[in-house]
Amino acid sequence: MITLRTALNANQTLRHHFIISYNKQIVSSLLNRDLVNTDRPVLVDRCCGNGFPVVISKRFGRRYRKWHHWPNDFLPFYWERQRQLPGHLRTGDEVQDIGTWDKKALILDAQFSEELKNAPEVVRRQFTLEFAERKEVVKYQKHHIMEVMRRHPMDKTSPEARITDYTVKIRNFLHHFLKVDPWAARMKIISNGLTLKRNRMLNELYYTDRERFDFVTKSLKITYSPPKLGEIYRKPTRKGELRRLATEYCDKIKTDKLEAYHQKLIQEQQEFEKNKESVEQWIKDEEKFLGISVSQVKPNP
Repeated sequence: MITLRTALNANQTLRHHFIISYNKQIVSSLLNRDLVNTDRPVLVDRCCGNGFPVVISKRFGRRYRKWHHWPNDFLPFYWERQRQLPGHLRTGDEVQDIGTWDKKALILDAQFSEELKNAPEVVRRQFTLEFAERKEVVKYQKHHIMEVMRRHPMDKTSPEARITDYTVKIRNFLHHFLKVDPWAARMKIISNGLTLKRNRMLNELYYTDRERFDFVTKSLKITYSPPKLGEIYRKPTRKGELRRLATEYCDKIKTDKLEAYHQKLIQEQQEFEKNKESVEQWIKDEEKFLGISVSQVKPNP
């Protein structure tokens, strides 16, 4: 009689195929039952230190479970799912920060102050970007980038101005994710929303004004390819990709064999041509020696 406990001790891979409970009595009774007659499997947690299975109820049995696909090492080619960055980092920006700035420059609210013009250097330095908050630096950079992109000094609603506004905010979030707090959940949600809004505006700008779209993407260094009309994107699947690679592999074998056979026929043809020339030359020599031609030779009845 093979029990679940014996099978788990013998084969560690079976630990990926079982249900989990916090009741040790239920688990013990399930583990001592026959492996063949068990009505439902038991999932064992590998993180348990004492080796006894830690159980989770069936309601939460599918949480935090990592699925491992069946290995495809038996195939003559290798395939692995493409690893992608998280959604909040796949924004299409070639630059992941708001850029560089002059630390000695004054913040925007202090640039037109008459008192700072005659103030001491120590006081004036307190209003520079060197001692400014991140909010003031972002505001300063946004103002200077907007001067290049907007259509007129009061422009805030044109597609270029709105895309620039979204881009500065997105890149500020990227800086926060990469250098400050990579687990900021609320900022990730806001960043994804801004990315979707910007992509929608870029898509509209692409179909309405192609030159302006090229100018915006080139100036802001944004990589964006609008979806093609009439084409449905299908997410690559494991089985589909393996079938495609298997078809390509079989076609390649067929093509290689046909090419090898073709080269073999060419080589045999060259040898045949050489033999043919030698035979024709021998026939001509015999005709010349006998003083006859092929037309004079009568076939046998």
